[in-house]
Amino acid sequence: MIALLHWLFHSLTWGCFLRVEPTRMASNKTYKNGLLSAISRLQIDALEPHLEAVELRLQQQIEYPKRPINFVYFPENGLLSVLALESDRQVEVALVGHEGMSGLPILLGDDRSPHACVVQAPCKAHRITAAALRSALDSSLPLRELLTKYAHVAMIQMGYSALANGQANIEERLARWLLMSQDRLGDELPLTHELLAFMLGVRRAGVTEALHVLEEKHLIRTSRGRILVTNRTGLKQAARGLYGTPEAEYYRLTGIPIETFGIPLAGHKPEAPPVATGSAESKEDSDILAGRRVLVVEDDGNLATALAADLAARGAIVLGPVSSMEAALKAITESGHIDIAVLDLNLQGEMAYPLVDLLEGAGVIVVFATGYDRDRIPDRYRKFPHFTKPFDSGDLVEALRPRPA
Repeated sequence: MIALLHWLFHSLTWGCFLRVEPTRMASNKTYKNGLLSAISRLQIDALEPHLEAVELRLQQQIEYPKRPINFVYFPENGLLSVLALESDRQVEVALVGHEGMSGLPILLGDDRSPHACVVQAPCKAHRITAAALRSALDSSLPLRELLTKYAHVAMIQMGYSALANGQANIEERLARWLLMSQDRLGDELPLTHELLAFMLGVRRAGVTEALHVLEEKHLIRTSRGRILVTNRTGLKQAARGLYGTPEAEYYRLTGIPIETFGIPLAGHKPEAPPVATGSAESKEDSDILAGRRVLVVEDDGNLATALAADLAARGAIVLGPVSSMEAALKAITESGHIDIAVLDLNLQGEMAYPLVDLLEGAGVIVVFATGYDRDRIPDRYRKFPHFTKPFDSGDLVEALRPRPA
């Protein structure tokens, strides 16, 4: 889904707002970092020749206070912490993961900061020299505007960190930090009490007590060196408004929901509706689709309506039906999640293969329901389940049914 949002953002927003001209892509490489993925979708090739894949170890310091920044990092996972330091005191002011980048001073025309940046969860990343990034920014207005917008989001996050540090109690600050970490790491967080105390700038005993409070409310479960988020909604309530605004701004400016970029969150999966009782086989069939969010893209109104009703009867949550790629993208941005897509390949004369690529990249199960024979489909797309119309939910159930090993 995230890849689809990138595509939509490019097509409907950046193309007019940033005056992006179609250019060649340096390659078909895909990225797990949100900014690099957006850059790729915008067909900006100024960065790619200069990117180097690296691995960052726990507690590695990649920026030092008041010293020139040599490299800028785009993480694919893990956590980077931006720390304000003074004498023997420190506190985290910003958190960076797969959505962002380090080295904001480079974007703003400086070469250093009084802050430090430290790896708090090991990660893979792409890095670029500060000099190469400056050159790329000078050569590409769309790149500069995209990364400047991210810098704006980072400053909003810093503002909320100041609000939390100045006005919130430890429990509220901890709830916020756990939510931000969950956005970037998933439900299971490899965090110790010592690390949390360091990040929040409080005593370890205070963190331990706050963790106990959250656990007693059944919001988290703790074990040695691990914290499992079990109730994201409750954790948001515990944060009392300190979480959400920077994340909403990131989505507004990039089209990417930060909490789902590449990280499957158990708390975001829709609950399956009750399944009607019946034969074992029919119940098994219903279970396959129950609660699954199925996008129906079909330009024949009668077929689309019949298929949607059939899927809904089996417990699926139907998105659409929609009859064009543009309408499909709009439906996805409004739904927030998609599990399966049933696609007609020819949508009002427009072939849906770009949509297939984006769905596949986002991990969505793609099924073709088309009038095209398989031999008319390019080799690259013949791996997807293919059914000739008219198509019904029984075909989809069969396509999804686990096969014996």
